[in-house]
Amino acid sequence: MAQGAIVLRSLLPAARIRLFSANGTRLLEAQPEFRWQELQAGVPYQFGITDDTGRSLYETQVDTASLTLPATVQLRDGGSYTWVVSAKLPDGRKYVSTGVFSVASADLLAQAMDLRTDASAPVSSRVAYAAWLEQAELKDEARKHWRALAAERPQDMRLQELATQ
Repeated sequence: MAQGAIVLRSLLPAARIRLFSANGTRLLEAQPEFRWQELQAGVPYQFGITDDTGRSLYETQVDTASLTLPATVQLRDGGSYTWVVSAKLPDGRKYVSTGVFSVASADLLAQAMDLRTDASAPVSSRVAYAAWLEQAELKDEARKHWRALAAERPQDMRLQELATQ
């Protein structure tokens, strides 16, 4: 009976780590920050990123729930990438998650820079820009703008929702 429990336990899939950035989106920056849920203080995480051909670009171990790619790792404009973060807790439980993203093309980046608004722009202009970012699949960038707008207008429940998506 005990051996059966050990075998079954080893067949259980790893639990997921919640990813907070660079997943299901296009990015404007070529040196993105990857952020994920901290499982437990002091737990090391394995991080790896591959390009769309499966070639490993970077692997490392970090002790925090975030990582910014070093300048030596160059992501291509318009390129697609997969990243994996994993951890093993002291009790033996394993956690792993995979994120996918692409880097905006040079044309899309230029368009985003041309349309960009600053904090002094009217709220309607900043909302329009954030909505445009969403439509362009620049979700992480849009979320930054939704959060700024939501902080300015805490009573606006729709902005609060958009800031947390």
